[in-house]
Amino acid sequence: MKNQIISGILAVSVIAGITSCSGTVKDNGKDEAPTAAVTTTAAEDRSEDMEETAGQDDISVTDDAASAGGSSSDAGTGFTVPPELTEDDDILFTYSYSNMAWGFTHVVTLVTRSGDLYTSEDWIGLDPEIALLYLKTYAKPNGHLDPEKIADLYEACLEISPDAKTSEVQTAYDMGNYVLNFRNQETGEEITVFKRGDFKLDTEDEALSNAMDKAERLMGFIPAPTPSYGLHIYPNMLNVPYGGEDLIGTHKIFDSYEKLESFCLENGIDIEPYMSSNVKSNLQEASAIVLQVFDTNCPVDGTLRTGKDTFIFLPTLAAYEYNPEFEGKVTVAICRNDLFAKQSFVDENGDFWQ
Repeated sequence: MKNQIISGILAVSVIAGITSCSGTVKDNGKDEAPTAAVTTTAAEDRSEDMEETAGQDDISVTDDAASAGGSSSDAGTGFTVPPELTEDDDILFTYSYSNMAWGFTHVVTLVTRSGDLYTSEDWIGLDPEIALLYLKTYAKPNGHLDPEKIADLYEACLEISPDAKTSEVQTAYDMGNYVLNFRNQETGEEITVFKRGDFKLDTEDEALSNAMDKAERLMGFIPAPTPSYGLHIYPNMLNVPYGGEDLIGTHKIFDSYEKLESFCLENGIDIEPYMSSNVKSNLQEASAIVLQVFDTNCPVDGTLRTGKDTFIFLPTLAAYEYNPEFEGKVTVAICRNDLFAKQSFVDENGDFWQ
């Protein structure tokens, strides 16, 4: 039987891996290169600042990040059915924090037309709409803004010329940068509306100045983007068929490739035919490799860290080409995750990874 999940947004094959990249962002003459996250930032300090300064109904913030989102299960397959994205889910702005002072931190908040805020680290190089689909399916918003105020800011941003002149002034060191980007839903163009932290974005352009003022007033009530979630979609995710039943539900951590290889040989999991040389090299360099045996043969795309210590694999939401070698078998998902070398994690049921 050909098992397939159809998603209009995800027209990609899991076999090739999901490596879609968002376009560069116009900083009115400057391109901001995509970056990658390794460390996390603390939420407490910025949350306290918000509580002291906000005192109004523009924003609500949730802290129960480990709860599941709006997905459902397709009866008969056990596969996750992604929620349908509507106009309310249009990502009008992205609000990011990045810092290279101590390790590397990069966290992004997606601001939707409805006012929902989805914040995650670790999904650099992934199209924001795809990131939103995974976060809506497996997570939930971590805050909410007044949609009327978002609409007002969006309308102001529509008046900005992509050629508006700007300059940057260094105002600090090692603070990192907070950047708000406007995403034009008609043209697909992105424009930086404000930047603050180590550098401050200045302009004499009237339309940009107006939007900047509105943005500072509204977005200033959002705490710094903090990693409620860590979303990884891996081009090097390894999906291997397993014909037995004894290991279903098993989830393990290995601190070397040799230990992973030994476990698979002992349990009849043949990983070699499904590994490219790049995947094998990547796993051999890892300080932590994670493995989970599912009860379906749906491919797995990536992982999601929810809250501080919960870690789950993500069954694909994309249309994919069915592999007949998986017929009557289940999926063993394997990937590198060096974060396990530093932290203890539990799965979605609260059980520690072995």
